[in-house]
Amino acid sequence: MIWLLRLGAAAVVLLVCGCYLPSDFDAQLQIDRRGNYIFRYNGSLTHLGLLKEINLGKLNDSEVSEKVLTIQRDLARDKGYGPGSSTEKRVRHIQHIKNSTFRVAYKRNGNLNKERSFNFIRFNSRMLSISRVPDNSGIKKRWLIKVIGDKPNSELIRALERVSLKANGRFRIQTDAVILRHNADSFYQTGKSVVYVWKIKSLTRTPPVLIFKLQAE
Repeated sequence: MIWLLRLGAAAVVLLVCGCYLPSDFDAQLQIDRRGNYIFRYNGSLTHLGLLKEINLGKLNDSEVSEKVLTIQRDLARDKGYGPGSSTEKRVRHIQHIKNSTFRVAYKRNGNLNKERSFNFIRFNSRMLSISRVPDNSGIKKRWLIKVIGDKPNSELIRALERVSLKANGRFRIQTDAVILRHNADSFYQTGKSVVYVWKIKSLTRTPPVLIFKLQAE
């Protein structure tokens, strides 16, 4: 894993911060024109900071196990990871697969009128961002909902893909809103809603984007 030693400063910062790489996933966002949403993610998350430490030989087996449990507990602070009324109960639903990779099932619901924004996995390690922002295109104050995906910088992407770490998966958004802009690979009608589909085959692809006007309550 000599590639880890050759990363530039920006990529190293990402690894030290403990960002996650999603892979082998199916993610779905159901969001209506009033900002009510349900987000689901089923797939793998690889903790790049731990991956770096393991491949540099900095940790023994006991230390790896301790780090794995620390990561599980950190993720489990978010109530979206599996059932359970406590962090320790949710830890059991974050399955450690190998090295620094975990299999997770995540579900969260909310309303953008109340919470303004939502980030998955978290703000400093975002796969997806949903936010309510001002629409400055008219005289009357209105709001837009922006759903935007994210990706690592190009240097880190090249390093990850050299060792076959890819963010392969599928992302779908189902909504009844009137869409202003999107870059989905395909879409189809289901009842009164439209489902927009992105097939994620490479980290280098343009991240998903979908924007619509929030309807007043």
